[in-house]
Amino acid sequence: MKNLLILSFLMLSFQSYTQPEIDSWMLSDGTIAQYWYQTMMQPAALTSTGDSANVQQVCYTADTVWIRSTGLAEIMGPYLTPQVPLNQNNIIKLPRNPQEELGQKQEVAIVGGIGMLINGVEFQGLGDNNSYDGTSSNIPATAGGKEIWNQEALYSEGATLDTILNAHAGFGGSYHCHGLPKSLLPLNASKHSPIIGFAYDGFPIYGPFGYSDPLDTLSTIARMETGYALRTSMTTRDSLPEANGTLNNPADWGPTVSAAFPLGMYAEDYAYAGIGTLDEHNGRFCHTPEYPNGIYAYFTTVDATLSIAEFPYLLGTTYYGEVVTENVRPQLSVTFSYGNNCAMITPVTTIDNKAEQVQMFPNPTASNLNINWDINLDIEQIKVFNTMGQVVLEIGTNYQENNTIINTKELQTGLYNLSLFSTKGIITKSFVVTK
Repeated sequence: MKNLLILSFLMLSFQSYTQPEIDSWMLSDGTIAQYWYQTMMQPAALTSTGDSANVQQVCYTADTVWIRSTGLAEIMGPYLTPQVPLNQNNIIKLPRNPQEELGQKQEVAIVGGIGMLINGVEFQGLGDNNSYDGTSSNIPATAGGKEIWNQEALYSEGATLDTILNAHAGFGGSYHCHGLPKSLLPLNASKHSPIIGFAYDGFPIYGPFGYSDPLDTLSTIARMETGYALRTSMTTRDSLPEANGTLNNPADWGPTVSAAFPLGMYAEDYAYAGIGTLDEHNGRFCHTPEYPNGIYAYFTTVDATLSIAEFPYLLGTTYYGEVVTENVRPQLSVTFSYGNNCAMITPVTTIDNKAEQVQMFPNPTASNLNINWDINLDIEQIKVFNTMGQVVLEIGTNYQENNTIINTKELQTGLYNLSLFSTKGIITKSFVVTK
């Protein structure tokens, strides 16, 4: 009984001091953000932004946490938009004790930021800033448009996104994510997914795996399934998915469903159907490793192959919680400052660069690449990316291991990026394959 009481006390102590809204962010270690730059005339080349990647500072009081980031990841691209990623000097403000919105739920922006990934990169809404305007039956969408039938971003821009974060740079150099942020997600079906970001109402966003019983941390692991589905019975786009969504004015109708305008082209082609495991906000109340007492949490949604993101990807069409109004704007910018007397967490510099705790040899290599790392890094997955940002090798590890060997004989000659996924963040190094 004494041991049980001690264990209970320790668990309560742990629960009292868990601070995921503070501790989940990937703090900069001084690594300079790089992106793969390519044009029609030259192959992709890894190019420096000159600015450090990830989150630069975390500042918090008893009620609020502020996160400052450049909006840049350690490695970005290749993506097929002409813009170069630039330092956004983002600051967002989140409640430390987020609350459910008990009144009318706020709509999630179709265009613009709706939350931040743990590496400080913004993720955006379901639209691509183009919508149907009805002026021509041959034009699916135009910039702006009538903003009734909004072109779905992954449908229209999916081919332009990189394979690291499903992201690209837009106007103003804003590098942002539209779908499944792959490099933050070791897709391990045997473990509860980690936190990958926070929505602008302060509630966490997890990867696609959670406990099958939302209130039992000892239950099996299950893939979270979207509650949204295509409106397959719709042939004429004369109504929106919301209740009483009939569009009485034909000028507001979208194009008739056809091969030229297929279902899935517009965000409004989907509706919450009450299926799956997640609610209309794309989340649920549940216990998680970081919130053992329970929290409302959003989840990413992917299909059974774990390779295709499923609508609505991160958040549904409305937020669950009370949204911080300063965060909601078309482009993030410094529109407010840190609070008074807040505790500041400033990241370490390159003196404590975690990449130095990983050794690879021989490099260049013609056959095998030996990888050793500090066992305290808790490496759980390793991925190898080619210069196009495609995953060419993927290896699972466990916390007891601190080394592995990669057979490079099947890889083509050239430069590769090696990403080690740690419980403390992601470490990226490069190596060269020769023959």
